[in-house]
Amino acid sequence: MKKQVKSTRKRRLVVIDLHSHIVVPEVFSTTKKYSLHSRIGLKNRTSLGNEKKSQESSARIIDPALCLQDMDKMGVDIQVIYPSLIHQNTASLEGERALKLV
Repeated sequence: MKKQVKSTRKRRLVVIDLHSHIVVPEVFSTTKKYSLHSRIGLKNRTSLGNEKKSQESSARIIDPALCLQDMDKMGVDIQVIYPSLIHQNTASLEGERALKLV
């Protein structure tokens, strides 16, 4: 009969963020003029605040290194990422052009 050994290590739960967005700069450069922010007149701002705050928040959904830093700060191990349809909505584009961006 095998003797059971009790582990003295505490198990850490894996933290998964199930609602995270990315923006692909090459796609956004094409879809920007059709985006929600353009349609409601925000120009270089986002709904998150002034232009400086908008640039900071935009950098965090574009730059993977910044995303990883934020994940570490928040204790997140894994993110399930989705394209930001507010930024990258291709509905206004001609079908073939939209497909090339995806």
